[in-house]
Amino acid sequence: MNPFQCAGPKGDPDADRSTERLVLAAYRHYAGAPARHDDTLMDRPHFALAGDLPTDGRRIVVAALYDFVEALGRCSRCPLRASASEADEPAPAEKLILALIAAIQAGDDRVADLCLRSLSCPSRCQPVALAAGNLALILKGVGRTLAPVPLPLVRKIIEAETSADTPVAAAIRPAPVTLH
Repeated sequence: MNPFQCAGPKGDPDADRSTERLVLAAYRHYAGAPARHDDTLMDRPHFALAGDLPTDGRRIVVAALYDFVEALGRCSRCPLRASASEADEPAPAEKLILALIAAIQAGDDRVADLCLRSLSCPSRCQPVALAAGNLALILKGVGRTLAPVPLPLVRKIIEAETSADTPVAAAIRPAPVTLH
């Protein structure tokens, strides 16, 4: 199964990637306007995909999603960029975000470390790691897990982006020291 395929055949419980869709929808929403936390986010139509998320867990999930995107926005290698909310295929940086959360949930330190170093400035990994860890554990606590992403696939995403001449590549390439 493709860990980035956010929609699967109807009736196939293994292909239900609603947790990935939830993380992507929140990232895309908050990356566009990260300055404002919105407790009603889960009630919006594009969050209906979170259907079986426990009602009493929604507020804490939304807060963790917001905190993660906010930390990433403060500590990322470049300004946050997100695909259009209706895009089916995640952008490379979005794939690294999904891989990071999945790796934390699965206890895969090598994938988590590689994703962190690719997404954030070396001196600012800790705030992103804390927020990502919080989100991963809260999602897991309400019974929502992301599909694990193998280390070779994460390396392939990073290699493709660092060799490309795109804005995302600039975000993933090792950057000179920056001041925050």
